[in-house]
Amino acid sequence: MDALRVRLFGSLELSLGDRRLCSFATRKSRALFSYLLLHSERPHPRDLLLGTFWGDYPEAVARKHLRDTLWRIRQVLRAAGPGGVQIEVPDNAVVLHLKAESWLDTRQFESDLSRVGHRSPEEVSQEQAGLLQSAIALYRGDLLEEIYDEWCIYDRERLRLLSVNAVHLLMMYHLHRREWGPAVQYAQRLLAADPLHEQVHCTLMRCYASIGNRGAALRQYRICVRLLREELDVEPMRATVALHDEIRSGALPEPPGAPGASLPAQQPNPDPVGETLRRLRIVDRDLARTRRDLRQAANAVRLSTPD
Repeated sequence: MDALRVRLFGSLELSLGDRRLCSFATRKSRALFSYLLLHSERPHPRDLLLGTFWGDYPEAVARKHLRDTLWRIRQVLRAAGPGGVQIEVPDNAVVLHLKAESWLDTRQFESDLSRVGHRSPEEVSQEQAGLLQSAIALYRGDLLEEIYDEWCIYDRERLRLLSVNAVHLLMMYHLHRREWGPAVQYAQRLLAADPLHEQVHCTLMRCYASIGNRGAALRQYRICVRLLREELDVEPMRATVALHDEIRSGALPEPPGAPGASLPAQQPNPDPVGETLRRLRIVDRDLARTRRDLRQAANAVRLSTPD
């Protein structure tokens, strides 16, 4: 029998082998199932679920919504058969059991990363690098992108940071091994998540220069300068400017393979005050985006049905 497969990264998706299962009919049923799945194998008091999902409703109405939503969830899970997910309601609580043969992308993601542990790039083995690659391949998008509820925010940010840290470790792993192509790939992925990460821009500049593509390195510097000015109204750090001048003058080491060539070390930041200002402006930008996201979430909730 095919095992149930559930994906929570990006949008909620259930499948049995190659067959996609029908989606949940309502936003609340998708949200409650996802909540129970993320916190499976432990009982959730009914009162806690009522407050989390129907806190603005009278208790009797909220209890009816919970019963109806659990019924809808069971209707979807019935297609997965008895070997996938089981929901029990013991003693005024709700608990979801995910069978051992079922597969959950967030569970696999955290399992792969836990097998790597906290290591420096020099300590990562090829097998562990493969686990990191497998983990970030599972990260199709942020956790449950279609759900705006408060309970989801913590896990979404926690898993996003785990993904970013895994990508960063892979980038540094390939830099240590002088594998510039993969290092460039992971640096670009980091910048896609945070275009204002100045040190990653510097890493890209160094990689391009190390393979002899000085033009690409200088273009990366111009991109970095433009983003910092447009988004934060700041100039690049002096270390970044010095790296640019070094590349432009051709003073960096020869490309990989040349005798005595080595990976340049990251320079310490000589301008701590400027870096503090830069970080504060990034925080201010992120707070503005968070306020925008919360407004969008509130509008989505208002437009949704009670179920």
